[in-house]
Parts: sequence; C-alpha cells; structure tokens
Amino acid sequence: MQGYWTKEQKKAFDERRDMEVLATVISEAHRNNKMAVAHTMSIEASERAIKAGIDGLMHIFVDRPHTREIIDAIVNSGAFVCPTIVAGASTIGDSDAAEFAKDERVRSKLSEEWFNALHKHIATYPQGKTAYLLKAVKALHDAGRLDADRSANRMLTNP
Repeated sequence: MQGYWTKEQKKAFDERRDMEVLATVISEAHRNNKMAVAHTMSIEASERAIKAGIDGLMHIFVDRPHTREIIDAIVNSGAFVCPTIVAGASTIGDSDAAEFAKDERVRSKLSEEWFNALHKHIATYPQGKTAYLLKAVKALHDAGRLDADRSANRMLTNP
C-alpha cells in the first residue's frame, strides 16, 4: 500500500509516526523518573518535540529565522533550552571557536586535544545561518526562557 501513497500522504504518515515515537520515548522517560530532552536544530523538529511534551531542547534551530509562534510555543511549554551556540555555529561551519581558543585565559586550561578540536568544524548543515541561531537565542532570552539558574536547577532536581 505504501507504494501507492502520494508524497503528501507519506509525509503525513511519517510525521504521525514521528510524533508517536516521540510521545512514547517521553512517556517512558517520565515513567522512569527521567527527563526527556531533544537534540533539535530545525524549527520543525523543535515544534514536534514541544508538541510531544519534551522537557528540554538541546540546541536551537539554525535552518531559518525564528517565528513568534515557535518562541511562544517553547515559552508556554515550560521546556528549558540549552542553545549550544558554539555547536550550532560549528554545524554550520561558522564557528569562531579557534579564536576563542587562542585567548591565553582559555588556552591555558585546554589540553592539546581540546585545543585542536576547537579548530575543527562539524559543518554538516552549511545552509544554516548563525544569525538565525543568535536571533532565536536573543528572543528566547527576552522571553525569559534562557535562565541558566532555572534550567540547571530543573536538571538537578529532576535527574
């Protein structure tokens, strides 16, 4: 039957299946007193995770500019956000981590292995934009969703 599906029907099925998988994983994590986090780097993946009831987002979208709707959805969900700005920029191939590593205050604390690692890029999503990432982080901060103390406390009290 799958061979007879239109592209739209297949996409709808995949999205429904993805939501079922997400909901099951989140439910099982919670049943076992664990937090469920999603590693999302697109608005669409972030939306799915939020709709499914994820506790936190690890990374933030780099695929397109944020919308008021996604920011509101994240804020209203209560999910915490760990934007991992350097990882996002590295995924795009736009990280200035090498410059950061040259600062003697940083360099003096890095092993040779870590120093070398900061000179590499993941570069698996070069069509992304660091500007999208930074503007989304600013919008989430302005909305009160990037409070490191609150996020750390939630992680520590819900291991």
